[in-house]
This record gives sequence, C-alpha cells and structure tokens, in this order.
Amino acid sequence: MNKEKSHLIIGIDIGSSTTKVCAVNHFSDKSLTPEIVSVVDISTEGMYKGNITDEKELAKTISKAIKSLRIDISKKRPHIMLSLNASGISSASNNTSIVGSNISNEITRLDLERLDKEAQISVANIKNKKVIHSIPIRYKIDHQEVQGLPIGMFGKRIEGKFLFVFAPNLYVEKIENIFNNINLPIEDTVVGPFAELIPL
Repeated sequence: MNKEKSHLIIGIDIGSSTTKVCAVNHFSDKSLTPEIVSVVDISTEGMYKGNITDEKELAKTISKAIKSLRIDISKKRPHIMLSLNASGISSASNNTSIVGSNISNEITRLDLERLDKEAQISVANIKNKKVIHSIPIRYKIDHQEVQGLPIGMFGKRIEGKFLFVFAPNLYVEKIENIFNNINLPIEDTVVGPFAELIPL
C-alpha cells in the first residue's frame, strides 16, 4: 500500500477556554484509513463566551497551537478546516421554486445551485449572517416530491426546501482575517456539531 500520496488536513476548534487542533493525513488510496499525526489542546486567549475580545491574543493562541503540532507545515501546505462554536449560531428553513433553465426541461446541477441561492436570498432574518451550511430537505418537480437529487430528471418547475445554518458575519470575517494574517487561509468552515459528520 502506498502512503506517499496524501494531503494534510488540520482541523481547528476554537473554544472560549481551550483551542484544539488535530492534524490528519488523508491518503489518495481510499482503502487507507486517515492517519492522525498530532493533536494539540491549549488555553485560549482573546475569547470570552464565544465572542472575540482580542484579535491579537487569539492570533497568538492559534499560532502557538499550530506550532505545537509535531509536523512541519512549511513542507506540505495543509488544508485548514475551522470548526465554529461562536455565540449567535442559528438556523432557519425556507421553501422556494424556480423554472428550469434547460430547453429540454432536463434538470441540471446549475438549476439546483440557482434554487439554493434563491432560497438563501429569500430566507427571513439573514441580515448580518453568513450561511455556513445549506442542507436540502426535499425537492419537488412540477409539484411532485422526488427522492434524492433530481439531476437528470425532467420537469418545468423545481421546488426545494432547505435548512440553513448561520454564523454571525462579523465573527466569521474576524476569524478569516486572523488566519489570513498568520498565512493560514481557511479552506472549509463548519459549525461544531457538523464537524463530526464530515467524512475525511
């Protein structure tokens, strides 16, 4: 088995009291189990009850945690995944519908992406919030409910019900700026409880 072809994933969970970091090697060979390389748990500075109180201190905490990992990330660019546990996490569901864009009435992935965006735009109380997760609950084609993704099916009108999970926009922007300033751009953001559901 070849373990040479792999990429490094670093998961970061910033809590008010502790910051936890886990580095995992994910192999191109799907038969291989991801390998935990290093785990770090240190005290958090610059956070209080899920709110950022001092960006500089929080940046120091993150940098310290990353440096404490038993790996040299300068040799292998890591995939940074951030777990959000901030105050102000909320959710809402919304229904919307669109007319398909294909002349043949075949539903495409672009149609579903447009449906998702329309649902986000029209969801209530979205001001000052950023959508972290968009989860389709059900789809209907010409008023008939269908199982799974309707890509490849045929119909004129597409309806969808979605569950959206939000985080405060200002908090997300501050976190992203902190990571960018320490040269660790975030590639994936998840809300804490969802982190355990993401397959590596």
